[in-house]
Amino acid sequence: MTPASEALVDLDLYPLLDLECRQSQAVIARGRADLCGDDGLALFPGFVRAEALTAMVAEAQALVPRAFRRDEWYGIYSYDGEAEDTNLPEAHARRRRFRSRMGAIAYDLLSADSRTRTLYEWPALTRFIAAVTGEAELYTCADPLASCVITVLEYGDSHAWHYDQNDFVVSLLLQGAERGGDFEYAPNIRSDEDENYAGVARMLDGDPKLRRTGAIIPGCLALFRGRRSLHHVTEVEGSRPRFIALFSYDRKPGMMFTPDVHLRALGRTLNEQANGQGPHMA
Repeated sequence: MTPASEALVDLDLYPLLDLECRQSQAVIARGRADLCGDDGLALFPGFVRAEALTAMVAEAQALVPRAFRRDEWYGIYSYDGEAEDTNLPEAHARRRRFRSRMGAIAYDLLSADSRTRTLYEWPALTRFIAAVTGEAELYTCADPLASCVITVLEYGDSHAWHYDQNDFVVSLLLQGAERGGDFEYAPNIRSDEDENYAGVARMLDGDPKLRRTGAIIPGCLALFRGRRSLHHVTEVEGSRPRFIALFSYDRKPGMMFTPDVHLRALGRTLNEQANGQGPHMA
């Protein structure tokens, strides 16, 4: 039986069923101010109820053996699609490489009664995200592989420094690591007019004035504008893996990711899946 969406979220703190009430309006206003502020990060701690979070962690743990693992080195600007410019000095921000070693649980591996999937597909959550981001309307993605992905960072894993291509990212931390696995970011370190390579280099070299750590705890919903803010997840230590669910939305219905994204992030494509070469559809 699919769990009731209303049972997953602490509706006393976050009354998603009535976005026009005074409490909801206050929550939305605070979130929008944080998202549009200097940090570009809006946090909603205690968003998911403790019992629901426990079940979400168990679901993720059971799927770890089926997660796609990748271990690669790439540059901050790799997602921009630009080849490395070997004419630049090796210390230049565009030539620096960082390691990503992590696992990813694809959307189609989440069963119909998955609490993580149920929360993502809940229209009330989509309306809330739209309200916080100031969008007139948002839609969950139609992509059967990448609409909602759970990333898995185990001992020695990390997520390299990068910028996001989309306007904002929605995440839900399910479980933190024993040590490490911190979300670090350099807010608004670049702009549309200036890549600020010198500032990026100083931040990568350890300038503490340019780097912050997000106070993200399990059960916390987070919205982050990462297109202009460089960010990464530090190396995980200890035996407990870090699980975080990533929810994708778009301004138009029917959004699909490209085969390149599928292959890089999840190790397979829709064609491979259709031919029975990948895991079955849930």
